[in-house]
Amino acid sequence: MTNVTEMVNDLTAKAGVSDIRVPDYPWVPTALIIITLILGIVYCFFGFKAVKFLSTLVGFCIGLGIGYAIASTAKLEQPLTLVVPIIGAVVFAILGFFLYRIGVFLVVLLAVSSIASSLLLEYTKLDETVVMIAALVVGVILSILCVVYLRPIVIISTALAGGLMFSNELFENLIKVRWSPQVETIVRLGVGVILALIGMIYQFQSTKNYVDSED
Repeated sequence: MTNVTEMVNDLTAKAGVSDIRVPDYPWVPTALIIITLILGIVYCFFGFKAVKFLSTLVGFCIGLGIGYAIASTAKLEQPLTLVVPIIGAVVFAILGFFLYRIGVFLVVLLAVSSIASSLLLEYTKLDETVVMIAALVVGVILSILCVVYLRPIVIISTALAGGLMFSNELFENLIKVRWSPQVETIVRLGVGVILALIGMIYQFQSTKNYVDSED
């Protein structure tokens, strides 16, 4: 699993903040594994009901990334190198929470893009940049379709994203079995898909009385 502290430290370095580093505490990897597993379950079984929470979280992360990109590109000086990302994170988090359709768009975009990029990287030999662009295009298309088919697309995309996220984290960090790469891939994908199907059934059943009246 990618060390998030290294990612943050790299971002701060690119933004010109050389004196602020995120300490690499030994408990951080374990905490991140637990958080990822929990988020996978939330996405898989409660994706539709937790859209506001998920969209706020996704909006915060997107805003933070955009803020860092702006700070880095504009070569801003301190304290703007920290202020701009924080402002971006807060603004996008607010948009994700209060603007329902935008929030749904962000949640589905992240879910579909993550699924598409994972599958393409696993089963094709395409360049990573091409994969990311293709994943984003697929994500944007399905996010736009949410305007018409809100409930089914949100449920299917979040269940798949959550199931695959949980399965990948489980076999990557907790279950260490000496399988061949082919068998491990099949098992990971199989467990993720089965969990996703259970999540879809649960979400469809628990939201069958939903009336699309949010705006």
